[in-house]
Amino acid sequence: MSEMTRQAIYQAIDDERTHQDAQWGGPAHDDEHDPTDWLDYIEHQGEFLADSWELLGNGDFPDEEPQAETNITARFIKIAALAVAGLESWQRKAQRYHDSIPAEGEAPNDE
Repeated sequence: MSEMTRQAIYQAIDDERTHQDAQWGGPAHDDEHDPTDWLDYIEHQGEFLADSWELLGNGDFPDEEPQAETNITARFIKIAALAVAGLESWQRKAQRYHDSIPAEGEAPNDE
């Protein structure tokens, strides 16, 4: 396995976000979740990562588990993409909240 550059890592995370949006429905679906949901999803992927780490002999890289190294990379990318999804969702929710507050001197928007 070759070392990934930072730019390649960012691209892999962005590609995974695109995949997740296609798989789950994008912002409309993501915004149904709160921050603790995102932590649960990240923790779930972390458990898979830990399983692969154990298969690697906790860093000894045994030859009989060549997929474990690839799995660890994939899980880190999924974890990072989930963190991005959670942050994107949080930012949209915060923006909607702040947009709903009338500016000083304005009447509330009662649409």
